[in-house]
Amino acid sequence: MKIFHPVKEPALLATLIIGSLIGSAIVLFLMHRFLSMRVKGRIIILLTFFAGFFYSLEFFLPTKDGKNFLTPWVEPVGDALMVIGAFTFPLGLVSLALVHFGNIARKRKGWGYSVVLFVSMLFMAVAAFLQYYAHITFAEKIYRCLFDGFYVPLGVAMMSTLAFYIVSAAYRAFRVTNLDAVLLMAAAVIVMLGQIPFGMWLTSWLPMEGIASSLRIENVSNWFMTVVNMSVQRAIGFGLGVGSIAMALRVWFSLERGMRMGG
Repeated sequence: MKIFHPVKEPALLATLIIGSLIGSAIVLFLMHRFLSMRVKGRIIILLTFFAGFFYSLEFFLPTKDGKNFLTPWVEPVGDALMVIGAFTFPLGLVSLALVHFGNIARKRKGWGYSVVLFVSMLFMAVAAFLQYYAHITFAEKIYRCLFDGFYVPLGVAMMSTLAFYIVSAAYRAFRVTNLDAVLLMAAAVIVMLGQIPFGMWLTSWLPMEGIASSLRIENVSNWFMTVVNMSVQRAIGFGLGVGSIAMALRVWFSLERGMRMGG
């Protein structure tokens, strides 16, 4: 069952988007104007509960040929939830804009970076829209230049910087005081050496095949990561699964303190 069909006509699509935004703004304004915080909190709790109850009921109900009477509604409900979730992006943009606009207005330290942020956001947004909707070749070149030439290298530089901070923090926090710590430090050194060319060069004189190849540092590092470390990864995965279920239940039943509007 498909309730929300894709709209291909640009004029109709723009009309539907604008109408949806205006309708949503009116509904939110009326709720903000005439409903108390307690009532709005109750509405949020009810909608959250029914959304979770729908998916739980659809999953546990008996099926025939893999479907029950709720299965055709999974896709449209999911589409509706995606539309609701899309409203979080404008909220994030507004919050980001308010913070950096305050930096510029008050001339705080580093306010020039806020100006760079606004200029970059404007150029990226305009170039992306012109490329996607108008299919302008020059806009596509600008977008690729900004994304591949600036954004990707900045992300790589950030990750490289974080790697040095992580190593530095691990060095300050780690203390070799007993045999267990010595074994852990040795395993960490072997794993790190197995990921870089210098470490592989140290054992490059060993053959690539045969029993002796197991002593090559990249193979030893891989053995630590896939065999010794596997029990830890399984324990972490199990803990994350249990924690995810507990958190999902807390959100479903609105037990989180932040969801209790108006007390």
